[in-house]
Amino acid sequence: MAFDPWEAARTQYMKDLSEKEQKLFETATLYNLLDSATAAQKEHEEKSHSRYVSKKLEPLVSAVSQYGTTLDIYANTYSIAMAPLWGSIRVLLHIAQSFEKYFEKLISMLGRIGDVLPRCQVYQNLFSTNKRLLQVISVAYVDIIHFCWTAKKAFRKMKKSTTSTALHLTLKLCWKDVNKEFEEKLEVFRSHVKSVEKEAGMSSMIEAHEGWAVAESERKLKRRDQLLSCLSEIRYTSKHQSERNKRHPGTGHWLAKTVEFKDWEAGTRSHCLWCYGIPGSGKTVLMSSIIDILAENLLRRDITLPSVSCQDLVNEKITHVNSAIIYHYCEFSDPRSLEPTVILGTLIRQLFETVAIPEDLYLLAEQCFVPRTRQATPEELFAVLNGALPQFSQITILIDGLDECSRNDMHLILSMFDQLLQQDLDRPAPKVIIFSRHTDAIKRSLPSCSSLEVSMDKISLDINSFIEETVRSKISYGDLEVSDASLEREIIATLKEGAHGMFLWVHFQLLELCDAVTDFEVRETLWNLPQGMIATYTRILEKIARKKSQKDLSQQVFKWIVCAKRPMSLAELAEAVAFKSTDTFWSQDKIPKPGRLYEACGNLVAVNKEDETVRLAHHTVQKFLLEPPQRAVEFFHIPLPQADREVGEICVAYLSFSDFETQIAVSNRKILPVGSIPEPMSIGKQVTSQSRLNNVASSMFQVQNCFRSRTPLLQPMDFDFSRFAKLRMPPSQTLHEKYRLLGYVVQSWIGHTSAFSESNTSKWGSFKKLALDKGLPFDIRPWADINELGKKPYAAFVQWAVSANHLPLLQLLPQNCYIAEELLLQAIRNGEK
Repeated sequence: MAFDPWEAARTQYMKDLSEKEQKLFETATLYNLLDSATAAQKEHEEKSHSRYVSKKLEPLVSAVSQYGTTLDIYANTYSIAMAPLWGSIRVLLHIAQSFEKYFEKLISMLGRIGDVLPRCQVYQNLFSTNKRLLQVISVAYVDIIHFCWTAKKAFRKMKKSTTSTALHLTLKLCWKDVNKEFEEKLEVFRSHVKSVEKEAGMSSMIEAHEGWAVAESERKLKRRDQLLSCLSEIRYTSKHQSERNKRHPGTGHWLAKTVEFKDWEAGTRSHCLWCYGIPGSGKTVLMSSIIDILAENLLRRDITLPSVSCQDLVNEKITHVNSAIIYHYCEFSDPRSLEPTVILGTLIRQLFETVAIPEDLYLLAEQCFVPRTRQATPEELFAVLNGALPQFSQITILIDGLDECSRNDMHLILSMFDQLLQQDLDRPAPKVIIFSRHTDAIKRSLPSCSSLEVSMDKISLDINSFIEETVRSKISYGDLEVSDASLEREIIATLKEGAHGMFLWVHFQLLELCDAVTDFEVRETLWNLPQGMIATYTRILEKIARKKSQKDLSQQVFKWIVCAKRPMSLAELAEAVAFKSTDTFWSQDKIPKPGRLYEACGNLVAVNKEDETVRLAHHTVQKFLLEPPQRAVEFFHIPLPQADREVGEICVAYLSFSDFETQIAVSNRKILPVGSIPEPMSIGKQVTSQSRLNNVASSMFQVQNCFRSRTPLLQPMDFDFSRFAKLRMPPSQTLHEKYRLLGYVVQSWIGHTSAFSESNTSKWGSFKKLALDKGLPFDIRPWADINELGKKPYAAFVQWAVSANHLPLLQLLPQNCYIAEELLLQAIRNGEK
């Protein structure tokens, strides 16, 4: 916006001003302008009794004020324009106040000008996108100064008259000129309004188009976020940051200097590198180091790694990047992270967060989650991953802890990686690094893969550095108290000798040493350090068992952590260990303070600082708790099926608490009577012997005693189960804040009850009520309610139970239950996937 017109108008107006008038001009504001008008009005009222001068000025003052606000917000040029505007009006009022009749006429003129000026407030929503509109409005406001200059010149001429007759004649002639100028200016002001309206109309059209573009962008962003959420909800960046925080400065660099790594990076021998080592040797932290090293190398080579926003991606501004580093940490403490669909989904998500997703790839990925009642299959997601490769010239994939997966799942992922590595493509094949314990399965599945052992001799320098720096740091901060200077050297030497390539062993021994309060106790601990991790865990549990309160509490904590379907927060865990399956209501008095959970478990659990979730300190802790018990600590042994069932019973009891029932009216949701189902067909009439039926489909028929017919499986029906996918209504924020375990129970109760039967649990009746018809102020069933399905009352229930391998749900169906033929067949086929 050019402001030369303002400067020209200002200069012209100030040419003949006296020193007093210049001061009035330069100090003019909205507030002292009104003061001047009031003073002029008071002086004039004594002679002409005009009581409405200030009132008549209001339209002009209001219009100019709005304009000034607009300049301040959108143009940041308030002082350049507003000073001459207020100044010219103030000086004119000061000069005209001695002319009774014409002063009132002048006020009326200024008021009329204010009436026709374009109001900035009307158009303010357009200024941010159309600067030209503000320029058009500014022309009108510059003309105010020009009119004030014409009127000022006329009043100056009036003052020069010396006789009353000459004054009267001069006033009349001068005012005639002013009035003529005014009428002309009034037309000009009206034309300004038309110009502004025309420009505003164009601006509105532009804004409407831009509004559509914004809405379209928001739609794409929402679509993208929904797809990313379906792909994976694993917080992979949080996990990487957590492992990075564990890393001791300067460690982990040795791997990048090995011949094996350099060959892998150059692609001279193989595009796959397998790094294996014993449990506790720091492989996970080592992978975090390699991820950072690879990222630094890419930056040094000036390979494009753009920092992009979500908006850039949905607007397709970023369609291709040179390289991407994607990774996944398989965590024993988070069962979700061990599933092939989650591993692939997490890798795909990272690619999709880096580059705009082509429409064909969007559709391919979205199709994996249709209908919403089933999850994507690994094969479908692998096709999406394959489809994303052309968006990059090079992709590096890093996987840690693949051996934590089940044997079948590990073989599946390895076979997919082998396919990626063997493809004959115009671009370089993806590069893969796998970190795990030693297992022959990886070498068999990836025969061309190079291998590198994370052996004691390779990591000895890192372990020694870690021991030296950590011991000195703990002594410095007072965590480890020693009086004898030689004891520090003794601690370091003993830990180096006993480490045998295990960072984890050193970690636990240091924690044990910090509990000692005298030099004698420190030395006694050193003389009796356990050999290996099993002896270490046994000693820690023996120490916990000496305190009855800690013993019982820690056992419950271990059980919930091992059985949890996802990592639980401290607050969730505190409620989980507080209640029993026999409880009928929630009680704050039973809930321990979250900090006590950590203290009770003797360093065998750790709290993630990133998300405050509680996990076992290492996967070997879980393995120790699940294996056949050592006599000394058999109290802590966790028989997994029984423990998971006990957790399920507590979940069922929690959802059955009277606290939730009192918050809603009695539910009217009921199972429709069997006789009301149209076109029934006995389940037993459509049983097939084909081996492709999954375990639950077969079990369903066993429950119904239906292995009688051997008729062939009918042709697939065109039936859309997605319409039975219920929109979930989670517990309110208010409920979450009070009942901290509620969110976990709502998500996971159905998973913890997958081994229920009428004979092995006392909560069968409560389980049945929750599954079929219990009403609560939030959704707990991941399928549609029975009475919402119209003519297909058991469709979503059966289909979900089959696809989720949940036999106990199928056992809840009445023995004489009939299900429409098409629904049964579709449920079976969905179960085969």
